[in-house]
Amino acid sequence: MKKLIKSLIKILFVIILPVVYSIICYHWIVSGNLVLPVLAMIIIGILIIANAVFYYSFMSNTKMFPGVTAEFAPVVGLGLGFDRAYYTHKIIILLPFTVIDITTWKKNNTKK
Repeated sequence: MKKLIKSLIKILFVIILPVVYSIICYHWIVSGNLVLPVLAMIIIGILIIANAVFYYSFMSNTKMFPGVTAEFAPVVGLGLGFDRAYYTHKIIILLPFTVIDITTWKKNNTKK
């Protein structure tokens, strides 16, 4: 649960906030509705980008999304599987001629 909350915080500050700010700036420029001064929008943009860089660099060990791999396999059919190994959990999706592996989490196997 702790890893999930950390990854959601990282997604919020690194991806969602800059995208929402870009959309708001686009609508602000296109509509011509100058509610905030230009200097305020520039300062808010610099702060959002600095915040995104800060969270991206200091939370470098936190993964935002699960690992996804897709590979070709001579399989015809549909299926869904769950691989429960000790060090990782995988969700396996079988589509015609395609196998998609979604790695949900990995444990740290190193001994201290």
